[in-house]
Amino acid sequence: MNFIAWIFRRIKNSQSDWVRGYRRLILEETFLSIVTTALVGVFCWFVPLGWISIHFIDQHATAELTLVVLALAVPLFYVYHWIRALHEVYLLEKKKFWEEFKR
Repeated sequence: MNFIAWIFRRIKNSQSDWVRGYRRLILEETFLSIVTTALVGVFCWFVPLGWISIHFIDQHATAELTLVVLALAVPLFYVYHWIRALHEVYLLEKKKFWEEFKR
């Protein structure tokens, strides 16, 4: 077996597990998913990259713009996965409809 193909398949499967769980959380527990996204986004994304941008970007305006973009990335991440979760529900309902229509 090709090692590279195996490792990519393994990475893809592990990523899809948490994505499926996260999208299910979005559909079932909206408030909890918003809080989780905000906390994880701030502590794992905004704080480390914000710290890096403050200490390694020389121009103040560029650092501020970077922080604004980082702050917008967290809600955009949530909105993207919310839309994808709704799309998955739509596809399941569409498939169910066509299966009933065929009978």
